[in-house]
Amino acid sequence: ERESERESGERERKGSSGINAEYGNTWLHVPSSIKFKALSAGEGVLLGVAKDGRVYYREYVNKGNVKGSDWKYAGISGIKKMYVYKNLAVGVNTGNKLVYSKILF
Repeated sequence: ERESERESGERERKGSSGINAEYGNTWLHVPSSIKFKALSAGEGVLLGVAKDGRVYYREYVNKGNVKGSDWKYAGISGIKKMYVYKNLAVGVNTGNKLVYSKILF
């Protein structure tokens, strides 16, 4: 993913290659007025860290609706980077401390 695509609104991968047609092979635009500096996806969840350090999640992400419906503030701020594994989010805050949380939404 190119930096300009992330800054202008993240893009969502419909598929990783043309090898498995079930997953497609193209990028789709996911509209957003939020400027993201990091994105991470897990099983049914997409989290984004905005340039101001606030964490957002994409509402209603699932196999039938991979783009979800809207970005919602997760009530977390002060994050530099975040990674998702299944239902666990692990991140680094602005104090360079490792933080983690179960994903409950």
